[in-house]
Amino acid sequence: MHARECLARYIAQTDQPINIGESPFYKELITSAYNPQYESVSRTTTRNDLIRLFETERDDLVAEIQHLSVSVALTSDIWNACSKQDYLCVTGHYLNSDWRITKRIFGFRPIDFAHTAENIFNVIMKVLETYEITHHILSITFDNASANTSSIALFVARNIPQDGGYFFHQRCACHIINLVVQAGLKQVSDQIDRIRDAISWICSSNPRFSEFKRHCKLNGLKPRRFQTDMPVRWNSTYLMLQNCLEYDTTITCFYNMKLTETGQLSPKLLSTDDWYVEKIFVQFLKIFYNVTVTLSGVYYPTSSQAIHQIVEMSELLNSYREDEHLGAAVVVMETKLKKYWANIPLLYALSAIIDPMVKLSGLEVLLEFIGINLSIDYSEQITDIRTKLFEIFHIYETRFGNIDIL
Repeated sequence: MHARECLARYIAQTDQPINIGESPFYKELITSAYNPQYESVSRTTTRNDLIRLFETERDDLVAEIQHLSVSVALTSDIWNACSKQDYLCVTGHYLNSDWRITKRIFGFRPIDFAHTAENIFNVIMKVLETYEITHHILSITFDNASANTSSIALFVARNIPQDGGYFFHQRCACHIINLVVQAGLKQVSDQIDRIRDAISWICSSNPRFSEFKRHCKLNGLKPRRFQTDMPVRWNSTYLMLQNCLEYDTTITCFYNMKLTETGQLSPKLLSTDDWYVEKIFVQFLKIFYNVTVTLSGVYYPTSSQAIHQIVEMSELLNSYREDEHLGAAVVVMETKLKKYWANIPLLYALSAIIDPMVKLSGLEVLLEFIGINLSIDYSEQITDIRTKLFEIFHIYETRFGNIDIL
């Protein structure tokens, strides 16, 4: 049984086919290198072992959370598989008995109906009830889809938020950054489109790419195949541009030469001005890329980093506001950023306050920096944050004041 359980874990963790246990080649590997007595395991047996393993892990997780009496921070998103099947994923973060941040996927459920607030609420509620964490939810983080936002009222109606619900609805910071940068990308879309078209054209044909590789070698460059971006993910656009900047002259010469030979001229031809603007824009986007990486962390707290990262972005926008090439992009990006963060989320503020290197006085300084860079007055928000700080402290003192944490 232990060997079968290990096989089930291996399949689940590495996404192997369920029939690997009955493969003669797998059996040859195990019997030759590890255990001569290994017997093949059928896919039906492996399926049952996987279900049994899941149920055991689920029951252990339920018992762990109930024993710890912890609060759970949820994140939920809807994914679209290549099979055109939609799935709703519910991920939880909490502190384990060693005070370490732990991440667990509570639910990965197919969603075969409209993505309405009611349907999203019902799927997530079934997951919460399965793991008996309905009354352990501290917060839930969504992207900015309107259905997600509307579902919050349904959770509130069921008294799901605890501790006053101060932190219950959180908007995904990285999704907000994506919206901010996407707004800026539209302002330089002509240059990006020409570079994207050139890369796609070069790499879309094997004979054409082989010729491009020879062209690279003649210019002393190591040949490489460039990946095009996914327009809905700005960081893929950033990486696409960053990876091809070293090849700007080679790409331009080869692409323009081939278009000229086929009679396809302006406006498709690349120019040095296109690359000049893109070099500036890539340098500009580097801060947003680094911020996204920082706030995408899983096994360390990110809420306490949020205000520091907003300061970084606000300073960048302020420094490029009068730039000849990026000024128009900065204006729309700043407008989009202020739409979501002109009011700083309470979670970001309190997370900064309990950081011993920041505290309340440091928070006031950070908000002052943001206010100067983005022309926002945070004085009223600071007063409101101070008031809520004491309210929340009273709630936690009442709830945990008599608990021995040692």
